[in-house]
Amino acid sequence: MTDMHHVIPRQKNASTPMTDIRPQYQDVVSTVSELSQIHLTRLANASSDDFVSKSFLMQDDFFYGVEFQLGSFRTVWLIGSDVIEVFRAENQIDLIYLSADFSRRAA
Repeated sequence: MTDMHHVIPRQKNASTPMTDIRPQYQDVVSTVSELSQIHLTRLANASSDDFVSKSFLMQDDFFYGVEFQLGSFRTVWLIGSDVIEVFRAENQIDLIYLSADFSRRAA
């Protein structure tokens, strides 16, 4: 189970029933998965063949994000967010922007 005190706050209306995940979020979860794999293997100095675990984040049967972990590093993406949070242990160490326009605005 994921401690939720460190994740970006989410609104209840940003959640979706678990049964609706695939059609609506399949592309973004696939993108988040690919970016997380690349980032985590680089940070952990691991082979791209090393196993990155994936967990769907749920509350009250509603999907609200996904978490990936490799060793002491993990990434967290929440529905409605344009960033993937990167953690080492419990400390946020980086953000991965999903949109080039968003990263330019934030810079």
